[in-house]
Amino acid sequence: MWHLPPEDSLAASVWIDTLEESDIKLELLTGAVRSTKTVGSLITWCDRVSSGPKNVGRCMLGNTERTLIRNCLYPLMEFVGPEHCKLNMGKGELTLFGRRIYLVGANNLGALPKVQGPTFLDAYCDEAATYPYEVFNMLMSRLSLPGSKLWATMNPQGPAHWMKKYFIDRASDSNIRARVWQFQLDDNSFLTEEYKAWIRSTYTGLWRKRMIEGLWAIASGAVFANFDPDLHVVKSLPEVPMDQLRIGIDYGSRNPTTFLKACRYGPQWIITEEYYHRPKEQNQKTNSQYVSDLIGFIGSLHPTSIECDPSAAAFIHEVRKAGIKGVHGADNDVLGGIQKISQALNAGLLKISEACPNLLEEMGSYSWDDKAAAMGIDKPIKSGDHAIDALKYIINAIY
Repeated sequence: MWHLPPEDSLAASVWIDTLEESDIKLELLTGAVRSTKTVGSLITWCDRVSSGPKNVGRCMLGNTERTLIRNCLYPLMEFVGPEHCKLNMGKGELTLFGRRIYLVGANNLGALPKVQGPTFLDAYCDEAATYPYEVFNMLMSRLSLPGSKLWATMNPQGPAHWMKKYFIDRASDSNIRARVWQFQLDDNSFLTEEYKAWIRSTYTGLWRKRMIEGLWAIASGAVFANFDPDLHVVKSLPEVPMDQLRIGIDYGSRNPTTFLKACRYGPQWIITEEYYHRPKEQNQKTNSQYVSDLIGFIGSLHPTSIECDPSAAAFIHEVRKAGIKGVHGADNDVLGGIQKISQALNAGLLKISEACPNLLEEMGSYSWDDKAAAMGIDKPIKSGDHAIDALKYIINAIY
């Protein structure tokens, strides 16, 4: 027997209402973080799967298989118990109540072949607004069995995003057969007022509009509008010992190569030092010369990790050949890194030393691409962002 959350939660209301309206094909759950979108949709998914036929196609999509497992499959296992929910990572499948469910990471067009062949009765989409439109649209075409249904959870993106234009704004069209659930932070009755006040304080600007207010707000202006030199720049380092070090590297053969040194003092991270070489204005350097500079930059310290530009495979190989430990291709999630940096600044967990002039300059000038935003794409202008990229690699490794 599996257990539902308490009946006073919005999740239970979603569960009840969804079962009552069988004509709805698309259940679109959008809004604030931590507002029971996932819990509510997983409850309906459990009931649908457990009471439905066994020998039909079903799938669950996430931004990646890893995020799908973390966001949805682990909670499912807690809801129904391991005897009803079994994960087979080798095959990319989940068995839920004896029904086989295909698992798909859908963050790029490489997911198209995974969904374009089978016919599905039901589909569940976590972080659906992060998929390419082509993948979601292909999935829709595979839901051709009578009574087929799709659940999609998402945090808001820009107002020109394909999900907003083609599905949410057209939900009242009888041909779409969609229902939109707009969630607010207060819909989660399990959160304390103290926690809600805290999480609201960690978001400002664009991210507050989207993640707290649940608005499909456009990305425009400065990316780090919350960066305040008076609050976030330090002239001296704490007297307490550093307890962790990470290095971030953005590599360029013709563009600047940047190293950043991030030191942790208690809960706070400080970017204490930078290396910034411009080959167009200074001398061109070989990989081995950059490796020598990196060795000097690290000195006698022992980094926990060295997060390097993942596209710089030859440079990473050269670093490893030199015997430097802990180097690997970094997590290059641009938007995720931007959001984490913004939250760390808000929470007072990230500071930058005045000894990093290039990083400080980029923090103030890094801006959203208005042309991309008009097409529904969140993308910073790709210019003057080399130290920012190195910072994103570090932050993606920390949080």
